Amino acid sequence: MAWCERCGNAYDDKARFCAECGNALTDRDSDALVYWFDWQGNKRVVFCPRCGSPRCSIYTTSFANPTYITMIPAKVKTRYTLDLNPFHPFTLFKEKTKVKRAEQVIIRGGEKRIVQRYICDSCGEVF
Repeated sequence: MAWCERCGNAYDDKARFCAECGNALTDRDSDALVYWFDWQGNKRVVFCPRCGSPRCSIYTTSFANPTYITMIPAKVKTRYTLDLNPFHPFTLFKEKTKVKRAEQVIIRGGEKRIVQRYICDSCGEVF
């Protein structure tokens, strides 16, 4: 028993075309494909939404789900001095800024989630 690359339906090993979608069937190792099960329990092939390739892999990623984000603005000190440069006659004052504290973003709370995602081996699309 093998699986159609276009629609994911099962077909006989001797068949040359898929009975469901009419796709020409090729000799491909069915263990190299990634599958998902629909709500009826049917085994389906995972296809890339960008390029339509069945060559996909599964990878696991984790991220923190923040409950709230606090942003602390930057603290800047500005000083103005008299500019007596004769080569710049229309510049009367010179502005000097000094950063006392950089802007900070603090993420507090939340739980860590582990998510399985698919990545296309052909085009690199993550979905």
